Amino acid sequence: MSWIYPLLYEEDAWSEFVLSKVGLMIACAIVIAAISHLTYGFWSLNQENELDAIALELKHTIERTSSIKEGENSGYSFHLHDLVYESSIDPNTIKAYIGHNYIRLEIERNDRTISTVKPLVFNVITLNQSELQKSLDSEFASTGRIDRPLNENPEDVLDFIAQLAQQETHLNTSKKIYIVKEFTYIQYDSEVFRLEHMLLYQ
Repeated sequence: MSWIYPLLYEEDAWSEFVLSKVGLMIACAIVIAAISHLTYGFWSLNQENELDAIALELKHTIERTSSIKEGENSGYSFHLHDLVYESSIDPNTIKAYIGHNYIRLEIERNDRTISTVKPLVFNVITLNQSELQKSLDSEFASTGRIDRPLNENPEDVLDFIAQLAQQETHLNTSKKIYIVKEFTYIQYDSEVFRLEHMLLYQ
């Protein structure tokens, strides 16, 4: 243990020894912090990508519904996505919103909000068939069904339906989402018009 002698009896050597150890500890702390930050960065990016994938899946489900027949419906479940893809995001922690032409999803992670917004190629009304018909009946005294067409200017009907579609709706991610293609019929100036809607409800 001859190396101890100069440390005990030479002040400069002892100071250098202590400083070198302190420097090594600081360097290790910096490396550990950098690794932790990098790990969190990858984890956060993975969460963003997963949330983005869920939003895209819902978007495509809604848009594919345009090809089905009137009255038919398709559905989407956040929990089914979790089962199929083994997502690291608990569906119950997702805040999901839908407007007339967009989807917005959010999750909270370590006091940070991760969000994604996806546009829709057509407008969505967050009502079911009976709710839409009840709204039309209340406004125009007819349901707009083929056996009870609206006797109104199509522009007025479009404006009214646009108002219905403007509201943003919060979705319950523990419940299934239903998407339905629905038509509203209008008889005006001896012509019959058919308006197509995409209805989304739970």
